[in-house]
Amino acid sequence: MEETKKRLYQQLIESHIELNQHLSVHPLVKHYIEQEKNDIKHALSKFDNDTFGICEFSGELIPLDIMHHLPTIRNNNEWKEIHKKFGKSSIPYGG
Repeated sequence: MEETKKRLYQQLIESHIELNQHLSVHPLVKHYIEQEKNDIKHALSKFDNDTFGICEFSGELIPLDIMHHLPTIRNNNEWKEIHKKFGKSSIPYGG
């Protein structure tokens, strides 16, 4: 598990660097880039606080397979909403 978290941490760092290099003048695109950068910074701060992968509402662990798909996720409810809106019915979710 620790190895997976290390990989996720590295992916977040690389994503942040890439977003910093993207220069867009379109206000909507800029907004989404800034929003994603803020989400990444928040996820990185959770590594520093040793709370990465922990639901901000319940304090329960967020399943690692979910963290792998969306390392900036903050809580289990967020995943349920994303899954409900975009997920396929054949994807099992135990939450």
